[in-house]
Amino acid sequence: MPVWKASTRVMNPSIPESVIAEAYERDPASAAAEFGADFRTDVGSFIDVEVIDACTISGRYELPPDSFYQPTKSASISTLVRRVLHDAGIRGYSVHGLRKNAAQALAEAGCSISEIMAITGHRSPGMALHYAKHAEKKRLARSGMKRWEDSEEPGTEAASPNGEVSNLRTKRG
Repeated sequence: MPVWKASTRVMNPSIPESVIAEAYERDPASAAAEFGADFRTDVGSFIDVEVIDACTISGRYELPPDSFYQPTKSASISTLVRRVLHDAGIRGYSVHGLRKNAAQALAEAGCSISEIMAITGHRSPGMALHYAKHAEKKRLARSGMKRWEDSEEPGTEAASPNGEVSNLRTKRG
C-alpha cells in the first residue's frame, strides 16, 4: 500500500510558520505528529490492547451499511439540531453558528489551531486561524483595558499626535 509522508510545510507551504512554531511550543509531540509527519510514540498505552481486541472482529475490514447503521451526513445533523432547537422554542441559531461559537470559545480558552480543527471538524487551518486571531484581539483588548484601569490615574491625560496634551475624560450632563 503506498503511503505519503511529508511535513505540513512540504504539503502546504501557505501554512504560516508561526502557526507551526506555536504548536511545537505548546505540545511538541502533538505538533510533530500534526505538522512534522512523525508518528506518535507517546500514546501507545492510551487504550489497552485487550480493549481493542475485544472490539475487533478478526478479518473484518468494513461493515456494510444497513438500515440501522447508516453513515451520518452533515445535512442530517443540521436537520436534527434545527428540529431540537425548534422544539425547544429556541430561535436564531444554526449548526454553523453553534460551530462558530464553539471555535471562538476554544480559541479564547487558548486551544491550538490543530485542537480547534480537531474539535470543530475544520479541514484547513484558515477558519481556525480566523477564530484564533479574533480571540487574540479580545485578549489584547482585555489586557490593555486592565493596564489602563490599574494605572494611577487612568486616562486623565494623553498626548495627541502633534504633542498637545488633552483630557480624555469628559463629564456627563
